[in-house]
Amino acid sequence: MNRNRLTFALCLWGAVALASPPAPEAVAKRLVQSAGIAQGDLVRISGSTKDLPLLGAIALEVTKAGGASFFALSSDELVRRTCHEVPAERDAGNAAATLKLIAAMTADISVSSGSNPGLCSDVDPARLAARGKAFQEANEAYTKHGIKAINLGNGMEPADWRAKRFGITPAQLSSLYWNGINVEPAKLKEAAAPIVRGLAGKRLTVSAVNGTSVSMSIESRPVLFSDGLVTSEMAKKGQTLVAWLPAGDVYLVAVPGSAEGKVVVDRFWYHEKPIDGLTLTVKGGKIVEMQAKSGPLEEFKRDYEGSGGAKDAVGVVNIGTNPNLRSPAGSKVNATPVWGTVSIMTGDTSWAGGPDVSSWNFIGFVPAATVTVDGKVLVDKGELRAPAA
Repeated sequence: MNRNRLTFALCLWGAVALASPPAPEAVAKRLVQSAGIAQGDLVRISGSTKDLPLLGAIALEVTKAGGASFFALSSDELVRRTCHEVPAERDAGNAAATLKLIAAMTADISVSSGSNPGLCSDVDPARLAARGKAFQEANEAYTKHGIKAINLGNGMEPADWRAKRFGITPAQLSSLYWNGINVEPAKLKEAAAPIVRGLAGKRLTVSAVNGTSVSMSIESRPVLFSDGLVTSEMAKKGQTLVAWLPAGDVYLVAVPGSAEGKVVVDRFWYHEKPIDGLTLTVKGGKIVEMQAKSGPLEEFKRDYEGSGGAKDAVGVVNIGTNPNLRSPAGSKVNATPVWGTVSIMTGDTSWAGGPDVSSWNFIGFVPAATVTVDGKVLVDKGELRAPAA
């Protein structure tokens, strides 16, 4: 199917700072066009019941494009009850039914809800891991089936709890989020170009004053970039047909088995509980040890150890290049498209075109990171640098 890159004349790409979301109709049109929805597509539209006006507008735009759609609705209450009430013996049947849906659908538009991450915090981590493991085959099929997918959220969807973690107000987060979305793909590509060129090397190293020092081979690995559009060109680059908004993610999968060193994450949240000073020791491209200064590390480990597939793989490095996403002074806005933000991802790499399949996927944000490729600096303590020729 031939899909042309689309030009939009929507208010979403204006220059005015936005403190509140645009009209659902405008957002819906942007999502459906960006996903390349066309005649005959069967589209799953997923999101929270609180976003029904937007989800309904997306369904209308899908119909206008010649497709058909169905809803996968959720809510905080449904998430909580699923964690607490679905018995383990139903996991296999749930996953098998999901495989049937994946075989039928051709596209997926998801609106992240910003649900409270503590909804399942009192559930045994082993139970959560078991359910994730049961759905591993479905996740793998999703990637192999070549589904066109776009997500609105990208770890930045406005919510009071997220604003608190980022150290900013809810109003600041809303403005930052919508301004991050309000960037033309051409401008995103221009901003990312020096980093994309700089990653065409042999050896990448990430370091930081918190003790992070990890190096890996990236020789001959494709450098991928999300500008928020799903196009036919993506598959030619070995890229899965997935895009995120806000966009501005530059990423690659390291040569399997090549990563060596330590990754230190100052703080991340595991079911509403902070884990501080997480240190991952990496040898031969795999995690061989986990330590932390404080927090529920043992619970986190039980979840990790109960997961399936290549959960210990250290594979994806992501650099944020969205010029409209700049962390306010003194804040900790940890999201992958944020300008100068470096993250190292472990577990499943299939979503990025990598060989590792797992029900586990962890994003470790390295604060004020420095990234070099063959000795040339691409990121200097969290600031993007155009590498010297």
